[in-house]
Amino acid sequence: MKRKRTERKSVGNGGGENRIKKLFKDENALKNIKYFSKKATFFTAANLGKVVGVSESTVVRFADFLGYEGYPALQKDLQNRIKNKLSTVNRLKKSINTANSGESILYEVFRNDMKNIQNTMDNISKESFNKLIEEMLNADSVYIVGLRTATSLAYFMGYILHLILRNVTTITFGVSDLFERLININEKDLIIGITFPRYTLQTVEIMEYAKKKGELRVFI
Repeated sequence: MKRKRTERKSVGNGGGENRIKKLFKDENALKNIKYFSKKATFFTAANLGKVVGVSESTVVRFADFLGYEGYPALQKDLQNRIKNKLSTVNRLKKSINTANSGESILYEVFRNDMKNIQNTMDNISKESFNKLIEEMLNADSVYIVGLRTATSLAYFMGYILHLILRNVTTITFGVSDLFERLININEKDLIIGITFPRYTLQTVEIMEYAKKKGELRVFI
């Protein structure tokens, strides 16, 4: 039987901190699990337990406490986060190499922006755009979700729309209460998700949650 998914928890939360202390009664084990959780990508649950000084079952319960459907799900999420960081580092190195070659990073940024705008113009559908405007005007509530690197875009979009509409909610901060803030959504609402590759996991999960609730969804 498939286990019911629970909300992901942040280790830094006050309530979560107390529950973790109960799970790891040994102070050193508590410190180690927080440190080595960053390296869980490279360890099995059994090996991580040995390194930290707790049982394999405790490691599995820790993953479950964080809201993952087992330790492998935690590993997969960590792997995706590492890939995202590596991609960012590679882009930064490329920019540094370009600067060292004598070409201005500023002009490279301008060229990339021009290319992205042109691609958007070539691929955007006027019908879809007009339909989105109509849906926003007719929706009971409009939710804009943008986490991590998409936070500034979501905030800006929410601010502008709030000047026109009074039913706009922008969700950018606070991992622990994301789903609580969306608990009352229904099929008459519209949710707009903004994210960049590699897509933020929480944003994807929120859009999937909205789909189950029958809410209209738009991905940017």
